Amino acid sequence: MLTIICTAGTIRFTPENRPDKLWIPWNSDFVKDSDWLRVNFPSPIRFHFAIITAEDVLQPRVIQLVSYELFLARVQVIMFKVEFGDKRGL
Repeated sequence: MLTIICTAGTIRFTPENRPDKLWIPWNSDFVKDSDWLRVNFPSPIRFHFAIITAEDVLQPRVIQLVSYELFLARVQVIMFKVEFGDKRGL
């Protein structure tokens, strides 16, 4: 019963990865300025991750396959932007 009560807090658990939220007081000028900067000037870079699984991922065959898949993904993005008239560039 104690275990169920103690685990009730994990329902709303969210991990925090930003060091400014973890170590700097929430009411400091740095946090306010950082939040303003993040809202008004969002990062143009998006990070994507992929897990490559194979017997040996350093084999030239595997690396060529992965680079070809990345090439196809980039071509699809370019085609999407051209097809839908994205004027911001590539």
